Amino acid sequence: MIPNPFDISRLTQDANAAPSILNTKPWQVEQGPGDFIELRPKWDRHLEVIDPWHRELLISCGAALFNLRMAIRVTGHEAVVWLLPDEHTGGAALCAHCHRHCGVGDRVASVEIMTRRAHPATITEQRLYEAIPERHTVREPFKYGVPMVLLTEFERAARMEGVDARLLHWTDTRRLLRRMADVNKKLAGDPRYREELRMWTGGGHGGRGVPADAFGPRPASEHRPPVRDLGLVNHPDRPREKFEKHPQLIVLETKTDAASDWIRAGQAQQRLLLTATCYGVETSFLTQQLELQDRRLSRPELTELWWPWPEPAQMVIRVGARHVVSAGDLIR
Repeated sequence: MIPNPFDISRLTQDANAAPSILNTKPWQVEQGPGDFIELRPKWDRHLEVIDPWHRELLISCGAALFNLRMAIRVTGHEAVVWLLPDEHTGGAALCAHCHRHCGVGDRVASVEIMTRRAHPATITEQRLYEAIPERHTVREPFKYGVPMVLLTEFERAARMEGVDARLLHWTDTRRLLRRMADVNKKLAGDPRYREELRMWTGGGHGGRGVPADAFGPRPASEHRPPVRDLGLVNHPDRPREKFEKHPQLIVLETKTDAASDWIRAGQAQQRLLLTATCYGVETSFLTQQLELQDRRLSRPELTELWWPWPEPAQMVIRVGARHVVSAGDLIR
C-alpha cells in the first residue's frame, strides 16, 4: 500500500528521525496551502552557546528536509523544494525569535508535492527511505575501517546534493583531533557551555536532548579525542575505552557560507549518512572546532586557521564500523 504523501504524522515521524545538534530536533512539519508541506524552524530550541549563528540548527533542519523528500518520493510523487522564504515569496519578515546573524524567517523550506506527476521511487530512494529508522549516531570505538570504494560512494552521495565531501588524510586527521582536544578544554572551562550541555543531555530539558545511554565511553586518550564528551556534566565518571588509532573523517564543504548553504549541507549530510547505513557503516560527528570558530566570527583576529582549504567546512563526520562491512553491490 502506498503511503499518503500528506500524512503529517508520518512525515513528522520521518523528519524526527534525522540527526540534530544535541538531539534538539529544531523543526516543525506543517501542512501548508494546497499541495505544500512547510518545514519551520523552532527557534526556542536554539543552542545559544554551542551554535551562536544558527549554523548547526539549519544543518539539522536540512537533514530533516532530506527525510521529508524521501518520504514523499516513496509515495511515487515528486517533491519540489523551495529553500528559504525569499526564493519564492520575494522576502519575508524575520521571526521574532530569529538571531540577527541568521537571516532566516519563520520557514526553512516549502516542499511542493507534485500530485499530477507520479512515477515509482528508484531502488536508491527506496533503500534510503528504509534506512531512516535504522540510522543512529554511534559514539563508541570502531573496530573496522571503511573500504575506499564505499568512501568514494559517500563522496558521490554528498555531491548529489551540491556539497563536496573531503576524506581527510591521516596527518590532517591527527592535526584536527589535536585542535579538538584544545577546544574541548576551552569549552569545559566555560560555565555557559556546561549549563547548555547539562540542559540538553542525560534527560534534562524535559527529557529532550541526548539520553545518557547514548553518550558512549570516554576516550582513553584526551590528546586526540574522536568524539564529544556529552557526559562532561551529567556523567563525568563513565568508563574509558581505547578508540581507533586513525579515525576516518569526512568533512562536508560548501562553495559559500550562507544560510542556504547550511541547509544544503544538512541534506548532503543525511544522504551520506543514510547511504552509509545501507552498507552497515556507522557514523558520529565532531563539531566542536566549528562551534569555536562560530563564536569567534565577530573577532577575526581570534579565528584559528584550522581549515587550510578555501571552501568553508560545515560538518565533520567520523565513519567506521563495529562489524566487518562490505561494499557488495553499490546502490544506484
